[in-house]
Amino acid sequence: MDSKKEVYKILSRYQSASTKKAMTSVCIALIGFVTSLFVSAELYATNNIALSISICATAVFMCRFFAFVHDAGHYSLFKQKWLNEVIGTICGFFILIPFGLWQNIHRMHHSSFANLNKRHNNPELWTLTLAEYNASSSPKKLAYRVLRSSFIRVFIDPISIIVLARIPHRKLSVKANIYVTLTNFVYALLVWYFIQNEIFLQFALTYLLAAYFFLSFATIIVYLQHQFEDSHWYEDEDWNIYDASIHGASYLKFGSFMRWLTGNVGFHHIHHLNPNIPFYNLPAANQNVIDIIKTKPIKLLELNKHLRSKLWDEKNKRLVGIPKTELE
Repeated sequence: MDSKKEVYKILSRYQSASTKKAMTSVCIALIGFVTSLFVSAELYATNNIALSISICATAVFMCRFFAFVHDAGHYSLFKQKWLNEVIGTICGFFILIPFGLWQNIHRMHHSSFANLNKRHNNPELWTLTLAEYNASSSPKKLAYRVLRSSFIRVFIDPISIIVLARIPHRKLSVKANIYVTLTNFVYALLVWYFIQNEIFLQFALTYLLAAYFFLSFATIIVYLQHQFEDSHWYEDEDWNIYDASIHGASYLKFGSFMRWLTGNVGFHHIHHLNPNIPFYNLPAANQNVIDIIKTKPIKLLELNKHLRSKLWDEKNKRLVGIPKTELE
């Protein structure tokens, strides 16, 4: 049997959703999330160390919510479409990312990732080829280096996400813009309530800070999904979902805690091969095709090396850093 067909056949066995597994995961995360918020409220202005721990716990459960929103966006978390919509909407609200908005931009991503000719359609990080960078003006080169810097990625992008997720846009679907508008309305009411009751500072410290921590962590993980040294980008005529998934999406080798925290996002190459596989089935799916596709795993300790990989070298077929002469 052709290896591609064999891989797709094997992976198709794991795309059945389990309402019991999904609902158990969601309920545990919701209970943990509400508990951590309650503890933070009780500890506010009393115990800084314990408060810091509870804020971090809130961020942890936000990471879990993100995994649910992701799968719900593919309608793979639950068997029932309506249940995916409900849970996706609730979890998206809590992490400040409207579900309809996420679903819209993520579908754009799946249709254009690793495609050099469709970078304008892909809501990913700005990526230039080495030739494009060398031919750019000095201001454009500077802007590229700044926007691709680790500082921007870790500290500024989380704020940008919070702000940009509040803005309707003509390129978004009607559904996405409705989600953005309605969630903005509810957020505005909540902020008004917090201000009126003089608890906005408490809300900012215990909730928005947790969201900032979550988004900062998420931006790093999302970066590593497609921006790594051995990643491949293709011209449109050479692009196909199989090769792009195996060579343009990463296999992040995480320990058990990180797999739980991220909803098995490390198996991102498997996800792109079959987006209908729910996160709780990804480890088993990967285990059964690992000897066929033989994707090189990436360790989190290699993060710094991959953060320096910022330009697609079309000649050597790999992401490379900014030329040293540009940094002098």
